[in-house]
Amino acid sequence: MRTPFTCPFTRSLPFVLAAVAMACSANDEPRRSTPESSGAVPENTGRGADAAAGSATRGETFDDDTSPINDVGRSDANANDDANRGVSAGPDSDNDGLPDSVETNTQVFRNKNDTGTDPRNADTDDDGISDGDEVLGTAKGLDLPKLGTNPLHRDILIEYDWFEDSKACAAHSHYPTPAAMKMVAETFAAAPGHNPDGKPGIKIIQDYGQGGQFSGGNRIVDENGDNVITNAVFGPEFDHYESKNFAANRNGYFHYALMAHRYTFKDEKTGEQIDTNSSGYARLPGYRLIVTLNCYSRGDFDVASTIVHELGHNLSLQHGGNTELPNYKPNYNSVMNYLYQWDGVDTNCTPPGDRVIDYSRNERIPLDENALDETKGMCRANPPTPVDWNGNELYESSLSMDLNGDDLNSVLDDHDDWKAIDLNWRRASSLGKRDVIRDEGVVCDSHPPSN
Repeated sequence: MRTPFTCPFTRSLPFVLAAVAMACSANDEPRRSTPESSGAVPENTGRGADAAAGSATRGETFDDDTSPINDVGRSDANANDDANRGVSAGPDSDNDGLPDSVETNTQVFRNKNDTGTDPRNADTDDDGISDGDEVLGTAKGLDLPKLGTNPLHRDILIEYDWFEDSKACAAHSHYPTPAAMKMVAETFAAAPGHNPDGKPGIKIIQDYGQGGQFSGGNRIVDENGDNVITNAVFGPEFDHYESKNFAANRNGYFHYALMAHRYTFKDEKTGEQIDTNSSGYARLPGYRLIVTLNCYSRGDFDVASTIVHELGHNLSLQHGGNTELPNYKPNYNSVMNYLYQWDGVDTNCTPPGDRVIDYSRNERIPLDENALDETKGMCRANPPTPVDWNGNELYESSLSMDLNGDDLNSVLDDHDDWKAIDLNWRRASSLGKRDVIRDEGVVCDSHPPSN
């Protein structure tokens, strides 16, 4: 089992020699899904998982649940099935469930008989969902077109279920408000890079129970009343809530987010459950995530920024970009960085952040902590914006200083998060040791900024 990432409630400005620690993340009705007898995540047998990988039998393990059995996608796409749904039969070169005759490769989607998709690419927009599923819906009855997917524009789907509690503090709800959901959607809509349809951005399709096609998200009851998810995304408690509230046909397509109060995680050395005030927990890569803002900061910005942070782990980002450490790099301008999770990223080359939720775009210069030049600051700009790292009101051209508070002087690098994210979290991670991801190991009890 892979060790996950914990996201502690910590906030610090080591580069100005100030260490300000602040903490980092009605009865429910049985849903449409039928829980598996084992309680594990249902096997994904929809067409999207294998078609997106370009093979009728992928051979890649789909191991993002807690079952000891690896799930392997299988394709049931065939021309007769599609013909029954109103699509002409014929050769299907990429095995995505759409015959070549309707995949016109124009990059303009008109209808299911003129999709504009590439007949030689099962996932034209490379978002991890096959063209056939985005156009026709899945073989298990998930109506992706009505949810708003487009085979020529990248999509991410998320379902949120939330808790309400009052045990540890005044009664409160962890419901993700429309305002928070709007911030998440706007963050991804502003993503750099173009889609096959020529438009920028990534479309976030979020189900938080707002009605119509979006009836999946709902309030759920903490059945043991302790306001804690034991063993985070790995334990039987998460399995139980998922099997009861997350429709089986969404598995392999949606990310599943529990908006909870707190969680514990397992110490791999002692087996002990560690109680934490961490803001969240996520698989890397994977589809499961938890956002846990306790009794403290539940403002829309903090909720949205933490969702984007945890979702980033699902999409293969780490706290240092492509590495877990170092963290707190002032020139890594991403909400994946604890330095910018609560304040947002820095927009004017002078940290701290400016209340903008974003991933890094690799626009900052490397910072050699053994040879800092304050006159050059940290942005690739002409003229540069100087930064007074040591706070002595001088701009020095030669300075040695530990900017990120890790007791090491090293070269700190930015990272291109947007280029690195992998929307197809089902395929093998680029990380060499996918199943031996290191625990973050830094948990603090300080609180995020209050609202």
